[in-house]
Amino acid sequence: MVTLLGGCSREPDAPDVLAQAALAAERGSPREAADILEEFEERKPGNPEVIEQLAFYHTQLGDPLMASMYFVRLAELHPDDPSFLLYAVQSLVEAGDTNGALLGYERYLQVRPQDTGVWIALGDLAARSGQVETAIGAYSRAMEQRPSGQPALRLGQLYFSRGNPALAEQWFAAALQLDGPHVPEVLLGQAELALRQNQPEAAEAIVRRLQADFPGVIEESRLKDVPAQLAAWRARQEEARIAMEALRAQQQAQAAAEAEAARIAAEQAAIESATGDTEVGPGRLDDKEEAVVRVERQQARQQQPPPGSTLALARQARERGDVEEAARLYRRALGERVSAELWNEYSVFSMEIGQPQQAFAASLEAMRLDPQSLPYAMQYLNVAQEVQSPPRFLQELVQMRDRFPASPDLTLALARAYWRISNNSRNARLLYDEFQQMAPAHPQAAQARAERAQLPE
Repeated sequence: MVTLLGGCSREPDAPDVLAQAALAAERGSPREAADILEEFEERKPGNPEVIEQLAFYHTQLGDPLMASMYFVRLAELHPDDPSFLLYAVQSLVEAGDTNGALLGYERYLQVRPQDTGVWIALGDLAARSGQVETAIGAYSRAMEQRPSGQPALRLGQLYFSRGNPALAEQWFAAALQLDGPHVPEVLLGQAELALRQNQPEAAEAIVRRLQADFPGVIEESRLKDVPAQLAAWRARQEEARIAMEALRAQQQAQAAAEAEAARIAAEQAAIESATGDTEVGPGRLDDKEEAVVRVERQQARQQQPPPGSTLALARQARERGDVEEAARLYRRALGERVSAELWNEYSVFSMEIGQPQQAFAASLEAMRLDPQSLPYAMQYLNVAQEVQSPPRFLQELVQMRDRFPASPDLTLALARAYWRISNNSRNARLLYDEFQQMAPAHPQAAQARAERAQLPE
């Protein structure tokens, strides 16, 4: 009780108790200050200054629920100034009363509906608490009043979480039109949306932009593993592309081989029809496997591929006998680069695994790319004698001998073919003699002389 001059006393009024409470607070006792004001509030309720101080003292005491109650009282005492409701909201959030805080925002916006910042704050709080519809409504209202990037981004994220990719993309695109610090987060959202929709190309482009314009952002985000995943996807795509190109090249070569085989068959039929004689004469064999002439294959010089390259891996698989893996890797290597050497090697490999038609197609492609290579020509003839009729093979030998007249091996092969295939001893003798003149020290010179001696004159 305050003693007044003249011996009279009176109850303290609001300024008196506010002063006493302030002294208690200055002494470091906000609890005593709050008790003084609460006692006065019980006796004389409704003083705005007292209630305001009570709200702040309870905030200092770490009692946000009581503080929010007094802030709400203040707002009721000042219906035209709802700003105290925002203090109440802050206290309710600290107290963990999200629904009360949302209600406080809504009451504030009833009085000040044009406050865009509070609409955004309402959306943020509602989104954090999982009240998606409320958040969408609040952000949409903010965008109607004053478009900005942050609420547009949040709308994109909310629609993404609800499984509505069309609206998510619409709002992400809108956010990108509004510059600001939110842009990296928008790009992350777009990348995530592209991945969700199985659009890796789009995601790849977005990730490249993030890495170029905002270094380090994606590496520190929830999508930190995405660049590696996209790189693996791209590698698989490239492998598939190469395999497809190799398959297409193989199919084209196979088609060419089939067309050549059809042409050969037609020519053979025409020959037989014109001569009317299909019997085998002296010195000729009717079994194609015996009738063909074995051409000495000249080993083509192979360049060593880089370690770990597709071709190197194919050769390793071939050496260890893994036929399927070697075939797959050879096809992939053929798709990676155009090379006569590689097509020739694939032909040799195909013969090794018992695929003469595939080998023939590969040799055709090797000869098309490098028609002046004698080793490739020899490999082609070795394959041709497996897939062509003897008369057609003889024609091939004649053509190759004309292309490479200085080759002893082709000269000897043609000499043998004239006798063994067509029973033409005259041409055979001439070519045997030419072979002896060309290569008297050839490893097969003695065998060739013996064969020449057995020919009829």
